[in-house]
Amino acid sequence: MIPSQPFRDAQLYLWTRSEHLSCGCLKKYNAAGKKVKDWLALRDESGRFLHGETDDAGNQVFWFPKPITAADQVEYAGVMLKARPGSAFFDEEEVVEFARRKGLAERIIKTVEVVDEEQLYVLYQEGEITERELRELTHYPEPTYQLWPVRTQEILDE
Repeated sequence: MIPSQPFRDAQLYLWTRSEHLSCGCLKKYNAAGKKVKDWLALRDESGRFLHGETDDAGNQVFWFPKPITAADQVEYAGVMLKARPGSAFFDEEEVVEFARRKGLAERIIKTVEVVDEEQLYVLYQEGEITERELRELTHYPEPTYQLWPVRTQEILDE
């Protein structure tokens, strides 16, 4: 038996998913999505998920009793928390302690020169660096672009 409130929240999330930009229901979309995500993410003391099924990829899937068709006219069989494993990393403090304990600090720990950008501005304010020198050292990245729809009404308003 699937609890009715999470199912209704999932339906609302899917219904508003494709419509939230046009119907002004972004708050409903976000709220419903958060409720479903929080419910699906619940775990017991041992760390096992309480709701849904875990697939082979580690995703947590909440299957509907039968598929539903949302506002975008797509049929959905459920919703899932898509697993996105993080990248492996080393805890620097742990590695430094390990390196010192093993006598390998000279080989593992490097001293890196870092520019103190605040000091550049302080030196400029003190007159040690000219405005021209500061501008020559300043670089601006190229802008990035994202495709975005332009509504007909926006064109007419111009």
